[in-house]
Amino acid sequence: MSMQLSDDGQWMWNGTDWVPVGQPAVVQSVVDPTPIGFTGTTVNAPTQVSISMPQMNQPQVVYVQEEKSSSRIIPWIGVGVILLSLFMPYISFSFDDDFSFDVSGFEMIGFMGEIAEMASDDSGSSDSDGYDEPGGDDQGLGSDEMTLLIAFFMFGLSPLVFLLSGITSAILLLLKKSTKIMGILHLSYAAIFLFFAILSPSALGISIFSFIGFGFYLGAFSSGALLVK
Repeated sequence: MSMQLSDDGQWMWNGTDWVPVGQPAVVQSVVDPTPIGFTGTTVNAPTQVSISMPQMNQPQVVYVQEEKSSSRIIPWIGVGVILLSLFMPYISFSFDDDFSFDVSGFEMIGFMGEIAEMASDDSGSSDSDGYDEPGGDDQGLGSDEMTLLIAFFMFGLSPLVFLLSGITSAILLLLKKSTKIMGILHLSYAAIFLFFAILSPSALGISIFSFIGFGFYLGAFSSGALLVK
């Protein structure tokens, strides 16, 4: 900065005041009011992200509950179909579209006692008959007759067996027990009957299958739903 002297050489202008020449000049610093700008890269602090982890047990519990509920519904459906089949024809027979008759499962249960009584009366009357055919003493049933008799006997008992199976399975389901054993027994009974029915003889193109109605098949094979755990 240049200093200006007065005409007499005793004063010096320092920019703001006249000061004596012997006194050191005080230079006032002028502060620039302009804010100083800094250039640089702003580093953002890492943002803390709170991640809420889902509970792993909750979906698994819901899934298991849904699986258990669905597995419980299927045996109940089987029980309902078994009981419903008893209202349908277990015996159904028609002849030349002029004669037909149907007997439901519950009707067979009601007639079962009467049929058993009639069978016992027939056997008693045959035993009391004093007529004996030559060479016919103590003749037993042949294999074909025995097979047919077993098939008819199992078929006659099938509505009662299916009813007991349905009631027992319903009780097990109410107690939250498995009905798998009942399903196996139920299907085994139906399979054994079909085995003897297939082996039983037929006459004039008529077999035991000619008398079996839709209700029997529905009640026999709907027990497969009882096998579901």
